[in-house]
Amino acid sequence: MEGTFKPKHCKKLFKLVTKKSKIGKSDNVQQKDDFLPKLKPKNFKIKPKLSRSGKLNVHCKKHLEYSQFRAMNEFIYSNNSRSGFDYMKDADRFNKYHEAYEEIVRKWPVKPVDYIVKKIEEFAGPDWEKEWVIADLGCGKKPTIKQKLPKAKVHSFDAVSRHHDIIASDITKVPLEDHSIDIAVYSLSLMATNIKDLICEANRLLRKKGILMIAEVSSRFEDESVDKFQEKLKQYGFEVVEKQFLPPNDFFVFILATKKKSLKKENISELPAITLKPCLYKPR
Repeated sequence: MEGTFKPKHCKKLFKLVTKKSKIGKSDNVQQKDDFLPKLKPKNFKIKPKLSRSGKLNVHCKKHLEYSQFRAMNEFIYSNNSRSGFDYMKDADRFNKYHEAYEEIVRKWPVKPVDYIVKKIEEFAGPDWEKEWVIADLGCGKKPTIKQKLPKAKVHSFDAVSRHHDIIASDITKVPLEDHSIDIAVYSLSLMATNIKDLICEANRLLRKKGILMIAEVSSRFEDESVDKFQEKLKQYGFEVVEKQFLPPNDFFVFILATKKKSLKKENISELPAITLKPCLYKPR
């Protein structure tokens, strides 16, 4: 039959296939294995797989950290700035809060502070010969605006200072002179219940025609709309010249206002209260 081998041919073929090559034993020919890198066992670090109990332990730890963050966040949004300042002065509490917060921020498609930096650069223009003075009120763990705008003079404030460029302070009473800054920034920092005091402090610090920049979570304006907030800012001596929801999902709103007049201390008590909905996180 065509296409088949005779028994004697099969026997020869078997010997040919199974015969060891003499070339393979030659000393002057490099073996295939010689081309492979010689890796020592110490170079290998195999990450052990977590057991079921280990995975449960990691999950419980994450859940506890989130629960602690949620409780701290609720306290800050439910009390005035002085109480929040005293509460966050605890270094361990401050670090735990910001570690959890930074993990949340990493998931955001847009970061308000980056948008604010971009707007400051647009406002200042290409000529940075003038030394712009900026107050970053509630900067968090890092002086981000100062780091991104090295040519400007940026004063960074928060409850705790873990960085040499951050001044620990209640941001309703920062250690700067009246009418001494060009730009005041509240990037997600209108957290306390006394927002009125925060806006008054910005008015005190800013020179005439100075700029107030605010970035906040959009859902905080459900009870008091952005338009109503704008009307109240006018009574605080500010004129809103720009407001927009930040793409891609309108999760944040940005407001830019200019200072038109200084407030008189005797008239501050007559100003309307400003309230925003607390930004609280749901239990997991």
